[in-house]
Amino acid sequence: MRISKPNFVSQIIPEKKVYHFLSSLFFGIFIASVFFIFSLYTLPNLPNWILPTSWAISIGSFVVGVLLVAIDNQQKNIIIFTSKYVLEEMEKLEKQFDKGLK
Repeated sequence: MRISKPNFVSQIIPEKKVYHFLSSLFFGIFIASVFFIFSLYTLPNLPNWILPTSWAISIGSFVVGVLLVAIDNQQKNIIIFTSKYVLEEMEKLEKQFDKGLK
């Protein structure tokens, strides 16, 4: 009688999309701030700090968004690499286990 074993290999936890969500949020802030800057140029008599602050927010949100995309891609590559490694090791262990049952 052969004992059925659970398939642990197919139960690897998928990657989380936290950095993807945050990068989308910062790109949304960037797009909104660009439109805000365009509208500011149509207004007369603005205080001196509004335009530089708006530009800083726009550029800063774009840079943070790009960095988060890079981190998300790096995390995805690490998870793919480690998942392949785990799958290879599990297959080796399962082959050794199957040899021991026969």
